Amino acid sequence: MGRLSSWRGWNWVRPMARSRRCGGRDRATRWQPHIGRWLLAARDAEKATKAQKRREKLAQQDAEREQRIALEQAAMGPSDKALEEEHLQELLLPLKLGIREIRADGHCLYRSIEDQLAQAAAAGSADEAAAGADSVPDHLALRRLAASHIRSHADEFLPFIYDEDSAGSPGEQLESYCQELEGTAVWGGQLELGALAQALKKQVKVFAAGMPPVTLGDEHAGEGVLQLCYLRHAFGLGEHYNSVVPLGYTDGTRRSTGRTAE
Repeated sequence: MGRLSSWRGWNWVRPMARSRRCGGRDRATRWQPHIGRWLLAARDAEKATKAQKRREKLAQQDAEREQRIALEQAAMGPSDKALEEEHLQELLLPLKLGIREIRADGHCLYRSIEDQLAQAAAAGSADEAAAGADSVPDHLALRRLAASHIRSHADEFLPFIYDEDSAGSPGEQLESYCQELEGTAVWGGQLELGALAQALKKQVKVFAAGMPPVTLGDEHAGEGVLQLCYLRHAFGLGEHYNSVVPLGYTDGTRRSTGRTAE
């Protein structure tokens, strides 16, 4: 009995001991997720601090670079762009005109004409303005209109398009020119302005620094005037057109009253 009691007691105690040891391991295990989260939080905070330092360093480098550029530009004097804009303002201000910036995407000439037509449509009564706004062609429609007019007046435009040193007959070259005009973002110029003046039956007046305004479609002056300005140095890529509007209308929130410069 003694041995049996001793054995039973031993058998009773060992499971209890195992249970306490297991319980000890469970308590340690319960803390592991908390410790892991603390470590992760500390590591994330360290990463955030390093990232912030990198951002601050980059911002400082950008500021220093901008300062160097400004100093270099000041040492070089006014740029061609600044001088051109200054001369253009001197030309427009006495006429109480200003410049409305047009997107430089290859369609600037046509977008400028579109803006001028929208102003003219908005200058009438409320009903006329509503009807006119719906009928104003966009820049792509104006491209197609110019190409169509050139095709239908080939004899008038062909001398400015045909190149003897290029491949193709005169008719083929003209058709290729028109397809590029209406199907791509190729820049427009005086030829396209002349075609649009005739097709729209409007006078087109182009202001440029250092020269008097150039007008096209003078026979349609009584039907309204579309006013643009031409800049040679507006962008690094080259020439650009903007819309010319009465002062106070350059932000696009107000529309022209229909009056134009004399």
